Amino acid sequence: MLSFQAPGPVRTFMVTFRRGDDIIETLRALLKREGIETALITSGIGSLDICKLHTITNTGLPPQERYFSLEGPIEVGSLQGSVAGGEPHIHVVVHDVA
Repeated sequence: MLSFQAPGPVRTFMVTFRRGDDIIETLRALLKREGIETALITSGIGSLDICKLHTITNTGLPPQERYFSLEGPIEVGSLQGSVAGGEPHIHVVVHDVA
């Protein structure tokens, strides 16, 4: 991962991942290193070899969890989210182009 901090009064980072990086684990390391507890993830583009996803299958309480993986090439159509308590919460739209 490479990260670049923009100058100015608001802490803004551009982050680029290297082939093989686990996005969540790499972001966690950056957040910890920079002492970031709360943030917005405003944009993400690129492609993935493996995409591990979590969703729910109903809206009742408690919700039923579903975990699954897609193997690439997977195109990222949209990526955004937030950071709360130092933990990234990412929402992503992907396209299985294979």
